Amino acid sequence: MKKFVSAISLFILPFFLLTGCNLGPSNKQVRKAMEATVRSFASSLDDPQDLEVSEQYANAAKAVFRNKDGSVVTSMGVFMREDGLQVYGTSTFTDYEDAKSDYTVNGELTYNIMYPLNLNPREAYGEMSCSAMLSGGKIESLEFSVNGDGSGAEEYMVTANDHFIDFKDTRSIFEIFEEISRKMPG
Repeated sequence: MKKFVSAISLFILPFFLLTGCNLGPSNKQVRKAMEATVRSFASSLDDPQDLEVSEQYANAAKAVFRNKDGSVVTSMGVFMREDGLQVYGTSTFTDYEDAKSDYTVNGELTYNIMYPLNLNPREAYGEMSCSAMLSGGKIESLEFSVNGDGSGAEEYMVTANDHFIDFKDTRSIFEIFEEISRKMPG
């Protein structure tokens, strides 16, 4: 029996060394890719080029933002409600180069975020989803959705490089919108 186990081990060990144990990317690698996609969204709001306002009312507006090189186009709606500010829309990334992570991002991010009346971004909640192809880093494909209910609880569904990721993060994805909301015009 010992010889059988030794023979099997001699076969299995080199197999794993040659093929590698593909357990999927780490949460840190996934977080870096997620932040690159959100930064791409932010780039369209940071000194937007050719801002197009399609509708404007006393309590609502719709606009299209583009970043300087046109690699990110964001269609956004803003609606002031009795209970706060709703921000919703879609960003499309076409060969966006994220200088902070060296990722090139292609894909789409959709969002529907509610801010309370005090407009405190730390109290924002809603939903966001993204599907992207990336190059320049460990993550090549990324899909995620985040739902927050306003009580601080968030539910993540994350797939990176075709692996389901049990994503447990101490920092809220909606906190990233704190920086972004400061860049929003008006």
